[in-house]
Amino acid sequence: MDRWNYRKVLLDTPRLVSVKSLVSAFDMVRDADFAFDGEMHDFWEMVYIASGKAGITADERVFTLNAGQLVFHKPMEFHRICSVGGAGHRALIMAFAAAGEELQELEDRIIELDEELEQQLHKVVDKGATILEMENNGLADTGEYREAAQEFVLLTELFLMRIIKGGRNNPRPSQDGQSETYRMIARVLNENAEKNLSLPEIAALCHMSVSNLKKIFRRYSDKGVMKHFTHIKIRRAIKLLDEGLPVSQVSERLGFSSASYFSAVFKRETGYTPGAYRKRLKTGDLLVLS
Repeated sequence: MDRWNYRKVLLDTPRLVSVKSLVSAFDMVRDADFAFDGEMHDFWEMVYIASGKAGITADERVFTLNAGQLVFHKPMEFHRICSVGGAGHRALIMAFAAAGEELQELEDRIIELDEELEQQLHKVVDKGATILEMENNGLADTGEYREAAQEFVLLTELFLMRIIKGGRNNPRPSQDGQSETYRMIARVLNENAEKNLSLPEIAALCHMSVSNLKKIFRRYSDKGVMKHFTHIKIRRAIKLLDEGLPVSQVSERLGFSSASYFSAVFKRETGYTPGAYRKRLKTGDLLVLS
């Protein structure tokens, strides 16, 4: 009698992409006047335009996302979306937390979806919306929910891997021509994040009046200049706190007048004191700055 030679193949290799949690998933039609103020958070967000087109701000970049195009906002990237061209748009948007080195391939790219990938994306978003609704209805402890959640994770990871595999040649978005001044202002804010600057001092660095500075910046961000400057500082602070720097050193590095004032601003913007933020890393709570 012939004998089979069995060989065990280990499958517990490091996962290239691992979806950890789902924050939101929806398919929405926006009218011609729609404009979202913008936010930044410590998880990924995916935006797909199913019809029409939308204006996108992503940190210093400003561009138009057309029908059939997908963009990913990486964690702690300021982003905003609005209708453009006097018409509305339909968007599929999903926010999720994930880990894996391959995720960097999703950054700063516009991805064109073919019909098959678009159908797969619809399945992902629909399944995500379903499990969020189940959780809201108190069904998170049921077997049906656990099955749906696992299916969502598998569908999403497969979709992301297909995007990553085929997306390395996707171009970076071209900038809208009228946004160059905004990008210059954003660069000035980023380059001076470790300084304690007033609004007139920022305007002087940008070689423009305070009123013109505010007018141009709000056109693309819907945030005040100083609010955005504070968000940049907080984003820098989060990175330094994650690296283990003491609160006093972070405060001094970012130009705050005192550690207590830095802690007060950090709590106002994030909902956490710096110390509570470090503990939050262990609980997995999400962070949103709007």
